[in-house]
Amino acid sequence: SAPLLLNGLRCVGAFLLLLVPSAAMGMTLPLLLRAFGAPERRFGSALGLLYGVNTLGAVAGVMATELVLLATLGVRGSSFVAGGLNVLAVIAALRLLQSDESAAPSAEPAVRLPWNGLRLLTAAFLSGFALLALEVVWLRVLMLFLNDSPLAFAIVLAIVLTGIAAGGLLASAWLGRIESADRYVPMVAYGAGMLGVGGFLLYPSYLQRYLMADQTALSILEVATPLVLPTSLASGALFALLGAALRR
Repeated sequence: SAPLLLNGLRCVGAFLLLLVPSAAMGMTLPLLLRAFGAPERRFGSALGLLYGVNTLGAVAGVMATELVLLATLGVRGSSFVAGGLNVLAVIAALRLLQSDESAAPSAEPAVRLPWNGLRLLTAAFLSGFALLALEVVWLRVLMLFLNDSPLAFAIVLAIVLTGIAAGGLLASAWLGRIESADRYVPMVAYGAGMLGVGGFLLYPSYLQRYLMADQTALSILEVATPLVLPTSLASGALFALLGAALRR
């Protein structure tokens, strides 16, 4: 009888349950980047590589869970598999630390972030806001034409993550070849925005071929990829380029 109170309690409960694992996952990328020990001139390339590989793992996790684990092991069993994989990661990291204690990088002096750095952080904040907002909008639009099913949600999420991963890996290669590639941040950000707008402008004519009742994983991919993938790819590249620019 009190929906505001009920939904508020749900939100707080979900937040508390997800806080520790989500915060720990957020910490892994910067810690891995530090442990990677990339030289100054290779920082952006290393960031894009780790970001891309990490996100490819997320793609595999989304699809393996939706297509295999939940069907065979259920929610509880799938959660235990995820926990077990994290334990394996712990063991691997500990073995690496024990085998090469000299590999730990030396501490760096603290540096005050200049004004340009704050502008880059603002750009990063806004680009993250835009991509996650677009993901909600994409799902709302696609659910007008796709069955509102867990499979459709998982595939759309996997397409977004695939684009992010590919963008990070492309930016890694770009920064590896051209050290000053991070100066193209404004052009990549502008491209991401135009690709997002262009997708919605072109989509109505494209969708006429895909108004179907029987939807398979392949048909969902065909419907969602043109709308979702280009902007996600540009966004993944933008993250690595922003990181390299911030470092510089």
